[in-house]
Amino acid sequence: MFGHPLITLPFVVDQGLNSRVVVENQLGREIPRNEEDGSYTRNSVAESVKLVMLEEEGRKLRERAQEMRKVFSDAELHSRYINNAIEFLENHRSVSRAFIA
Repeated sequence: MFGHPLITLPFVVDQGLNSRVVVENQLGREIPRNEEDGSYTRNSVAESVKLVMLEEEGRKLRERAQEMRKVFSDAELHSRYINNAIEFLENHRSVSRAFIA
């Protein structure tokens, strides 16, 4: 929303999937785990932050985050999405009830 790249540290449930989506869309970097025990090290955290925020290799991530800022910070766009979803549910109540029953 603010045009900053994300640095992900997935632990549980859907965080790993969300992290992969962020990485695949070049909006951030997932902090690598220690290959021996799967933990995160202070060095891997520090190196990831440095890469994303300062290094030339992170420039693409910073640029993509700025591009996506227009989408994520657009309150009107999000309101339309929500209104469209509500309208769809209201217009398809019988279909929704069939799935619940």
